[in-house]
Amino acid sequence: SMWYQRRVRGNIYRINFSDFKPTCINSCHYSGVLDVGFPDSCSELFATCSKENIRVWVTDTSNEVLRITVPNMTCHGVCFMRDGKSIISAWDDGKIRAFKTAVW
Repeated sequence: SMWYQRRVRGNIYRINFSDFKPTCINSCHYSGVLDVGFPDSCSELFATCSKENIRVWVTDTSNEVLRITVPNMTCHGVCFMRDGKSIISAWDDGKIRAFKTAVW
């Protein structure tokens, strides 16, 4: 038997009673989305940014495949490099940060 638990940070978990092991079945930003970016010539993925994190999603399934977190910061802009190997982001501390994307 299983039951579902919602967490404060936008995740929904399924918990199996036999071993009490949680499995994340859905996630979302817990504050408003501030920007959306798509890689060039690729409609299968997109990135969103919000308070404290950037998330990369699979378009067809809405599954999150990557989460980049910068504690106590808000990301205001996100885009992909032309080769799709890095995400460029703008944060409320005035810094531009780049992150490698090794998920695809």
